[in-house]
Amino acid sequence: MYTVEFQKKGLPYIHLLVWLAEEYKLRTSADIDEVISAKIPDPLQDPVGYEAVCRYMLHGLCGEANTMHHVCETENS
Repeated sequence: MYTVEFQKKGLPYIHLLVWLAEEYKLRTSADIDEVISAKIPDPLQDPVGYEAVCRYMLHGLCGEANTMHHVCETENS
């Protein structure tokens, strides 16, 4: 089951519910922490992951509230 919403500059955002086979279910918070993270990767241990997160996933204020460049304000995005 899923829904797609369109956010700033028409970018799609998805809410997705996935059913897993019994042997793949995540049963504890530790199981979830093994596959999901909201941390910025260590630049020395994972330079590719660090670069990708910093370039494409970090976000701050948009528009006139902040004049810094943001991914959502890139031409043709």
